[in-house]
Amino acid sequence: MSLQGTTQAVFAGPAPLAALLRSRDWSQTSLGDVTTWPPALKTTLGIVLSAKTPMACVWGCDRVLLHNLACATLLPAVNTQGQPLTAIDGWGTAVSATEQVFATGRSQSFDFIQDAVLYHWACSPIWDEAGQVGGVFITGQATHCPSTEGALRKSEEQLRLAQQGAEAGLWDWDMVANDVTWSEEYYHLYGLPLTVKPSYDNWLACISPLDRPHVEQKVREAIERGKNLKTSFRIAHPQDGRRWIMVRGQTFYDAAGNPIRMTGIAINVTEQKRFEQALIGSEAIARTQAEELAALMETAPAAIWIAHDVECRQMTANRMAHQLMQAEPGSLPAGTSWAGGGKLPFK
Repeated sequence: MSLQGTTQAVFAGPAPLAALLRSRDWSQTSLGDVTTWPPALKTTLGIVLSAKTPMACVWGCDRVLLHNLACATLLPAVNTQGQPLTAIDGWGTAVSATEQVFATGRSQSFDFIQDAVLYHWACSPIWDEAGQVGGVFITGQATHCPSTEGALRKSEEQLRLAQQGAEAGLWDWDMVANDVTWSEEYYHLYGLPLTVKPSYDNWLACISPLDRPHVEQKVREAIERGKNLKTSFRIAHPQDGRRWIMVRGQTFYDAAGNPIRMTGIAINVTEQKRFEQALIGSEAIARTQAEELAALMETAPAAIWIAHDVECRQMTANRMAHQLMQAEPGSLPAGTSWAGGGKLPFK
C-alpha cells in the first residue's frame, strides 16, 4: 500500500478530524512515520476515530494523546491532538490513572467534571507485539450532573485516590516565577511534612547524594534539548527506609524558545527495582554455577557425562569422556551412538 493509502486507512473517521490528522507530519513526533506505527496502535486508533462516544488512546514513552471528536469537547484544554498527556492542564487524574496502567498492566478508572457533568473514564492496557503495555485505551461516559461545589469535591477526591492507588504524586514548576507546587500525595511519597516549602532545591535535598548529580544532569538535558524528563533515584523515606522514585516530566517553552514551565508525576517504583535487582542477582548466581561446573568437568581426572534427558539422547561430556568415546571435542555424544558401536549403558 502507498504512503497516502496507509495514511488514509489509519486516519479514518469524520472528515474534518481525519483530514487534520492526515495533514500532520507525524515523522517529526515521537510516534514516527505512520507507516512504521505498530498494528496495535493502528487498530486502536481506527476504533477511536470511528466511535461516536468519547474515546482516546495514549501511546508510547511520551504518552502521546490521540482522541476522537466526541472526546475533544470534554478535554479541559484545546489543541490536545498528538500532544503528551502531561501537557494537558487540569487533567491530572488522567495522568495518574494512565501511568498506573502502564506500570501494572491493570485497568483503572477515574471521574472528571466537565461543564457541571460528571464523566466516568475507564482506562485499559493496549498490549504490543512484544507483550508489553504499549498504550492505554480510554473511554468516557456521562453519569449525572451534580452541583458544582459537590462535583469539585468529588473530582479532587478522585484525583487524591488515584494518586494514592498509584503511589504517585503530581508536581508543577513555574520556571519564570520559580514557584513549585506539590500535591499532598507528593509529600507522602517522599515522607515529607506538609510544612516543607515546595522548591527545586528541597526536592534535590531528598535525593540520595549518590544519585543527585545524575538527576541534575537529566533535568538539564530535558530543559536544554526539549526532551521529556524520565529518571529514577533513591530517597531515604522516614518510615520505609530506602525508596526508589521514578520521575516523569514535560517542559513547556514560550514563543522565543525559553523554558517557562515543567510539570509531571513522581511514582514509587521500589518493588519494581527490587524485582529487577533480584533477577540480576539470580542470573549472576546461575552464571557462576555454570562456570564452576565447566571448570570442574575440565579439571576432574575422570570421564564425566551429563544427560539432558532421561533417554540420554543429548549429553554433555568433558574432554576425557570425548577421548574415551573417540569423539570430536565439542560434539554431543548420545547414549545410542559412539565410535566403538552399539549402545552405551548409561541408563
